[in-house]
Amino acid sequence: MPGVLTTSSSVSCVQGGKVSPLTSSAKLKVGGDAVLLKNQVSSWTVTGCGNTNSPCATVSAPTAGVSTKLKVQGSPVLLASFMATGTADPITASGAATKLTTS
Repeated sequence: MPGVLTTSSSVSCVQGGKVSPLTSSAKLKVGGDAVLLKNQVSSWTVTGCGNTNSPCATVSAPTAGVSTKLKVQGSPVLLASFMATGTADPITASGAATKLTTS
């Protein structure tokens, strides 16, 4: 299984916009950081997108990188292969972790 995204992962649009907030109430943690869940994506916003015609402001539902097996509190965990669409551009992630612990 690919690594999972956590609150310390970096998520951005391809035009350089930063996605936030990367917060999570998940009880599953990696290196002390909570994993990111599919049900949180709709609350993310994008700032600093370099697309001058139609800058990204929001993130849509994921198009890839959602676990089909690992769930926390009923919501699938986001994986290193995460992709979604911003207002106009693709959203990608980096900084996935692999050592899982629960609290």
